[in-house]
Amino acid sequence: MTDFNAAVDTLVTRIANDYRAWQSRSEFGKNDERADKFQSELTLNPGRKYMKITSDEVSENGRESSRVWGFVVQVDNDAKFKKGDILMAAGTTLAAISLMLIILLTGLVHNTLNEGWLC
Repeated sequence: MTDFNAAVDTLVTRIANDYRAWQSRSEFGKNDERADKFQSELTLNPGRKYMKITSDEVSENGRESSRVWGFVVQVDNDAKFKKGDILMAAGTTLAAISLMLIILLTGLVHNTLNEGWLC
């Protein structure tokens, strides 16, 4: 496994852990079943330049929906970013290239949306 793949796996784990911590502080209280479901729904979708991280959900009535968490630069020759940079989603197929969140390969993952570190 490459450093990049290991870093992406760590990121996905941290996303799930951050969701679990956020959810336990919510008005609905801790719900391990929902947190486990969210973690199992996280999906990596590699593209030409960016890897899209989504949460693909199937509701109780069978409707499928997909929410984009963000994008990870997976090439060395991007014009604006380094391999491993994490970008916010501007939509389901577009990275918000002006809003870089952090650099993945440093080992520190900063979530500017929650103003905290994903650990």
